[in-house]
Amino acid sequence: MKEDNTDQIKRLKEEVIMTFGGSLDSPIDYEALAEAIKGKTKLPVSATTLKRVFGYIKSSNAPSGATLGILARYCGYAGWADWCAKHGLEAGNKKREKANAGKMRIAVISAASLLIAAVALTLILSKPQVSNKTEEQPAAISMPPAFEETDSEILRYQELLKYCTDAAAVKCDSVRSRRDRMTMDEYYRFAMQEYSRILNDIRSLSEQCTEDAFKGNDTLQRMYAAQIFSACREVCLPLWLEAHTEYQDSLQASIKSYP
Repeated sequence: MKEDNTDQIKRLKEEVIMTFGGSLDSPIDYEALAEAIKGKTKLPVSATTLKRVFGYIKSSNAPSGATLGILARYCGYAGWADWCAKHGLEAGNKKREKANAGKMRIAVISAASLLIAAVALTLILSKPQVSNKTEEQPAAISMPPAFEETDSEILRYQELLKYCTDAAAVKCDSVRSRRDRMTMDEYYRFAMQEYSRILNDIRSLSEQCTEDAFKGNDTLQRMYAAQIFSACREVCLPLWLEAHTEYQDSLQASIKSYP
């Protein structure tokens, strides 16, 4: 997470405090906030993490994507990306990247670009159009961390753990962001399908990352891949629980209303 997210994070923290409806002046306040967040989102976040986020404990590191996603959900959004979108902002470095990309596109507008566009349109029209909402893909994630030869085993594991859990959170939030566009039945089928696919993707991601980070050491690769995947599965489990609970509640309501 880069520091150019400072303004977004500051606004999110202000909204968290408003949602909490209390002050954050003492350790007991952070314990209460942690309990409130867990009660509303079903996701755990430690009081220590919250103290770092809100500056009660000094920290040079910006909050992780997973933490920002939990705070955004506490405020009633689908996740961090959804919070940014609803506030007309961009998550991460996307704003800068989009601006740079826009400048490049303006610089290369020419007759050749029009020809390429025409060819692309022809190719698109020649392909069958997919209308099934379950074909939509989760948001893209950044490249995995790169390591120096001198980086310790623990540092590699911690960086990979953060990267993979953040990736899992982004993918799950991408699924949640589609909820308002679907009926309850459609979303339930979509969420169940995506939950399984995300777990498969994250398992492969954790295995590939640990293979690259711990080359030549099969034991460390298997051990850390398993630990990272287990942590990612905990991040993803609430997605399944939310969709399943909503679906079951809807069925129960239908049964009760049936004459």
